[in-house]
Amino acid sequence: MTTPASSSTQGQGQGQGQTGTFQIHYFATAASFTQKQTESLAAPLPLWKLFSVLEERYPGIREKVLVSCGVSLGMEYVDVEELEKEGGKEGVGEGVVIKPGDEVGIIPPVTFLSRLSTFVVGQTESTPGSVFILPLQKPSTNYTFAVNIPEDSQDVYFHLSGPTDYSWVAVGTGDEMKDSLMILLYSNRHGDNVTVSPRLCSGEQEPVFSSSLDVVTLPGTGIAGNTMTVNARCTNCSHWKTGSLDLQSTSQPWIYALGPKSSESIPLKSDSKSASIQRHSEYGRFFMDMKQATGGAGGIPSSLTTATGSRQDGNPSHDSNWPAIIHGLAACVAFVIFMPVGIIVLRIFPSSVRWHWVNQTFASILAIVGILFGFYLSTMYTKSDSFNSAHQIIGIVVIIAVLLQWFVGFWHHRLYKKLQHPTHYGVVHRHFGRGVIILAIVNGGIGLTWSSATTKMVLAYAIIVAVLGVLTIAALLWKKAVARRQTRMRFTEELELHQQETRIKNNDNSYSSISRVPSEANGRLW
Repeated sequence: MTTPASSSTQGQGQGQGQTGTFQIHYFATAASFTQKQTESLAAPLPLWKLFSVLEERYPGIREKVLVSCGVSLGMEYVDVEELEKEGGKEGVGEGVVIKPGDEVGIIPPVTFLSRLSTFVVGQTESTPGSVFILPLQKPSTNYTFAVNIPEDSQDVYFHLSGPTDYSWVAVGTGDEMKDSLMILLYSNRHGDNVTVSPRLCSGEQEPVFSSSLDVVTLPGTGIAGNTMTVNARCTNCSHWKTGSLDLQSTSQPWIYALGPKSSESIPLKSDSKSASIQRHSEYGRFFMDMKQATGGAGGIPSSLTTATGSRQDGNPSHDSNWPAIIHGLAACVAFVIFMPVGIIVLRIFPSSVRWHWVNQTFASILAIVGILFGFYLSTMYTKSDSFNSAHQIIGIVVIIAVLLQWFVGFWHHRLYKKLQHPTHYGVVHRHFGRGVIILAIVNGGIGLTWSSATTKMVLAYAIIVAVLGVLTIAALLWKKAVARRQTRMRFTEELELHQQETRIKNNDNSYSSISRVPSEANGRLW
């Protein structure tokens, strides 16, 4: 039997008066099973009871882990199983006690000797790994991803860091988004820590959070300066339901992505791991040597300042959210510019029904194109694929109203040409059209806010709408005032003519005149 640890208290009852905690360290498979690297347990504790205490805390650990692990106490290796056999006997098992302040290591046999020497002597052991570094434009910090696979383990230890100048940063397995396992990193709600979100991709849509991926954050995770960082261990990221990592590959493909910059949109700050993200602004691919990344008992690679075991595949691709741009521009130009212009074309210049029809038909087509792109956008993001937001519901109402408005206008004009007098459809067309334009413009503002547009962009939209709205209303009021003035002038002229004819009749009874009774037109302009 191995000699009991000399640093432990010998003899029944010694050290029992002092209470506190001792540190127990888990390595490789032990760390994977407990999902911890270290924890504190109550002391004093008879050493022979250690496995029973751990089995109570982590059911199944004895059979799956402890029977094949070594245990270190202080500066020596101890045989807990042998002590268990003698446990409770006077002067044997009961005498070895883990005291407050002691350190215990649970170490798999493959790495026992190297870990024990490090743990006991206090030497610093370097952790192997592959490191990828993507230089970014100053003053942003670099994008860094590093990975380590423990010896004889499927665990994945990784480091991911990037600048807070970007709304989020991410790394994914494979050479494309389809079936990729991705790790997203973004600020928490208060901006003083990070949220780590493991997600799965089905294609070129927003990745979906997967609660089945077991990612445990490690020390060093957080936000420091303008850099957000996660150090973590994933116990099931080497295989998932739609793919796997080739741990024997010397050129395992990975993808990286960075969200929009904070100057382009409101930065993402959320505690939710399923928070919706915006389309990336930069993305690309790189390769890593997984054999070089394999070794040791598991941990974050020791050096993160120099790229090693990795190579970049070309330059980063710069992206823009072009579907959102087309959606926003088409809808805004249609409702904010062309439809009000259509009113002016009919009521002010050139006062043409034909050009009014041409203008409003073009505006309606443009609006439909914009809204169709909105439907396409909705399928790309988790927050919109259910079509239950206020912006989407109002948008659907608007597109139906636009089609109905065009048909009512067409039908009114057709009947007018046939009957040669106004119809009730014209009244409905005029007032319903105003409501559609106003509703669509308001929905544009809702959409900008919902899409995390910057305050400057929302303010610019409001100013443009206000200015064009005031100009349109002013032009219509001016035209209405001119029309009323012209009507009054005609009324005055007809009145004077009527009076003249009346005087002529009074002076010469033989003269017969036809009196004109002037009437003021009630011309509605809008």
